[in-house]
Amino acid sequence: MTVQVMKYKEHIGSVDFDFDDGCLHGKLLYINDLVTYEAETLPALKEEFEAAVDDYIETCCELGVEPNRPFKGSFNVRIGQDLHKKIVYKAAEVGITVNEAVSRAVSDYVTDSSRKKLIDDVGDQIKKYVYQASLQANNVRAAGERKSSDPVWADHLKTTRSIYTVNVGRVYEH
Repeated sequence: MTVQVMKYKEHIGSVDFDFDDGCLHGKLLYINDLVTYEAETLPALKEEFEAAVDDYIETCCELGVEPNRPFKGSFNVRIGQDLHKKIVYKAAEVGITVNEAVSRAVSDYVTDSSRKKLIDDVGDQIKKYVYQASLQANNVRAAGERKSSDPVWADHLKTTRSIYTVNVGRVYEH
């Protein structure tokens, strides 16, 4: 995946190129002013971008103005009728507004997903072990005795009085 923006000191700049001039160029994004930079190589463009950010911040401090464009906190999103209906229904089921549902979804999207992935991976592993344990318990009950290949913890499962069923990877206790 090619990144088409650069980040430095909480500022974002574009990366563009001009085939005719053989030049790379860009501008600071999401500010009230126009600040551009250019170079002939990517490392040089990065240096020019960082110098432009430093200069812009310094100039804003000298003038006593806010360097970033303020965001209103609202925007329009076109998501299609089906997805619109689904989010309205889901928000109603959960007892929140559509705005809160969208805000949560956007927050999840922009938050570092590695923590969520770790939690999902751990959850998947737990489901897998519970599923395997339930199958083992069923095998132990069916055989009436532990096979030599069964793990030691299978002895404990033989004494369990609950009956388990497995349905699409889920274990239910009766």
